[in-house]
Amino acid sequence: MFLFLLVCPCPLAQIPFREKVMWTVVTLFIFLVCCQIPLYGIRSSNSSDPFYWMRVILASNRGTLMELGISPIVTSGLVMQLLAGSKIIAVDQSNKEDRQLFQGAQKFFGIVITIGEAVAYVLSGMYGDVKDLGAGNAILIIMQLFFAGIVIIILVSGTQQHSQPGPLAFPSFFLSSLFSSPFLCGKDERILVC
Repeated sequence: MFLFLLVCPCPLAQIPFREKVMWTVVTLFIFLVCCQIPLYGIRSSNSSDPFYWMRVILASNRGTLMELGISPIVTSGLVMQLLAGSKIIAVDQSNKEDRQLFQGAQKFFGIVITIGEAVAYVLSGMYGDVKDLGAGNAILIIMQLFFAGIVIIILVSGTQQHSQPGPLAFPSFFLSSLFSSPFLCGKDERILVC
């Protein structure tokens, strides 16, 4: 099951640098557009944002489709790497099947975390009291966050092909910088110089 979970196929030939840059720009464009689309059904509040400083690291934007940012996929990656590094799960990264299974499990765990975070955000009152929102709006908000999380997982899957020649094969540290930097540069009050 994990082998077919949101897998970006590997190209058969070397991808030119211009094409890698083009796909990176397309990925960033999709991400930045999603950062501007507000969630439908939320109640605006004047309360302070409890995740204000975390949003820079997690590339998230309050009240938009990118409310969760890259936190589900980053969290799942950290947990899976911790499990593999501590030998709780046995993964041979040189074996293609093991690597694909590991990546599929990481994406599946990212989906589970996305659902958990979306439900936690709604039930904690981040968008208003659940009684005021109503069951329909609460479910709608959860679904919006879930589908936005799937979009992020697909974007990450395209930009981060672990030790495979892909259209966007970049080192793993690049993920955080790729999504955080353009988002951060759009926030004048958070930084002085971009």
